[in-house]
Amino acid sequence: MRKKYLKKFKFLIIAMLVSFNLLGCSKKVVKVSADYLYYSTIESLLKDSDVIIIGQTINVNKGEKLNINRDKKASPDELVYTVSEVKVTEVIKGDVKPEEVIKVKQLGGNYDNKVYKVDGMEYLVKGKDYILFLGSFVDIDPNEPYVLMNPNQGYLEIVDGKIKVNKNNTLFKSGVTKEEIKKSLIKENP
Repeated sequence: MRKKYLKKFKFLIIAMLVSFNLLGCSKKVVKVSADYLYYSTIESLLKDSDVIIIGQTINVNKGEKLNINRDKKASPDELVYTVSEVKVTEVIKGDVKPEEVIKVKQLGGNYDNKVYKVDGMEYLVKGKDYILFLGSFVDIDPNEPYVLMNPNQGYLEIVDGKIKVNKNNTLFKSGVTKEEIKKSLIKENP
């Protein structure tokens, strides 16, 4: 009798797991796209960046809707963003301080049982170190997260003290040390 009960119980558990997996995979995918300025030179990226930091991602939040309409009197224009928290270790440019935790938004993410997908978007990863080229909206809203200047050119991952560039970033080369990049950035941005 006990064996029969265990078989039924095992079958029920397996059926529930399959159901949960099928339900979990049924998130609707919403394709999202945006136009970003493409930088043809490092100098132009440096000039346009309000903030350039070296930091570590300490948290990646699930997607949230943010109002991108800068006119607070107008009706909201909301898009889904993934907002990461980055602890600043070094400041190359801008009005932030080492040890400060800043928020950085990237278009797309998981929100309200939907996946808002941006083709080619690589999100910041918790625990990884980066050099980030950021735009700021603090003059409009001090609580607004920073934004990468370009989703491909706006960050450089640091792995074992060397730069790892994503395949769509033609401004920088992988394998250069963090210190070499930092020196060249400071030289270009006195």
